[in-house]
Amino acid sequence: MTAERECEEAFVPRPKRPWLELPSRPLAVRGLALLAVSVAFGYAAYAGTRAFGLPFLPGALLLGLGGFLSLWAALIHLTGGEEFDDHPFV
Repeated sequence: MTAERECEEAFVPRPKRPWLELPSRPLAVRGLALLAVSVAFGYAAYAGTRAFGLPFLPGALLLGLGGFLSLWAALIHLTGGEEFDDHPFV
C-alpha cells in the first residue's frame, strides 16, 4: 500500500457544520457581556468628546478601539466561538 493511499484512508473529512448554530450558554453570556462593554466604550467615547471637545480625541480613539475589539470578541462568542482548524480533514 502506498503512503498516499494510507494518508487518504487516515483522514476522513468532517461533516459540514449547520448554517446556523446557537452558542452554548457560557458563550452567550460572555458574548452579551462583551456587547454591553462595547456599547459602554462607544458611549464613553461619544460623551467624552461632547463634554471635552478636541483635547479628548486621543482618549476617544482609544475608547473607540476598545469598543471595536470588544464588539469583535462579542460577535465571535455569539456566533459559536472560534475554531482553530483550517484544514478540511482536522
